[in-house]
Amino acid sequence: MMRSILIFSFCSLIVFAAPCEQKESSTLQQIETYLNQLPRIKASFQQRTNDTPTILGTLYIDKKNGCMHIDYPSLQQKIIIRNGTLYLADATDKSVQDINASNTPAGLLLQNNIQFNNTVHVLKFNELDNTAYVTLASTKTGDEGCMEIEFILKPFIKINGWIIFDQQGNEIHIDITKFEAGLTLDKKLFDRPQF
Repeated sequence: MMRSILIFSFCSLIVFAAPCEQKESSTLQQIETYLNQLPRIKASFQQRTNDTPTILGTLYIDKKNGCMHIDYPSLQQKIIIRNGTLYLADATDKSVQDINASNTPAGLLLQNNIQFNNTVHVLKFNELDNTAYVTLASTKTGDEGCMEIEFILKPFIKINGWIIFDQQGNEIHIDITKFEAGLTLDKKLFDRPQF
């Protein structure tokens, strides 16, 4: 069960079909630019669902090289994405699963050139005060699941967390507790796990 939850965390759908107002369009353009220029980041987070306890983890992203590493120390599990493949590693049984990452939410964010409503579809957008919420999917209907990302807009744009909605209606909430950008990350972080 926990393994499937972790996969879903990287694998109300309201279709955003109405024309954007000028402010919405401008904010979406800024967010699209931010995602395409995302620096190397490290973030501590809390992951929660309705029926599992809170899990602490650390996230590393090297957008330039299309890589991501998620570490769950208490579970002895890692998720690594590199070259379009998602590796789910479990140290308790020394197993590594290889999964195509192209249609997962994490795979969407690691695309070289994100283009809203072209390479990534905006299903829903909402802006409130200094926060924007953008629901993204690989299809126009979001039938493979989607993710709602929360962005802080000022003094600069940054990701504050996200919610994954899977095909079965499950929700996985990720809340960023510490965020560092512009780091030098060890390339070994993104190697396929070996036991």
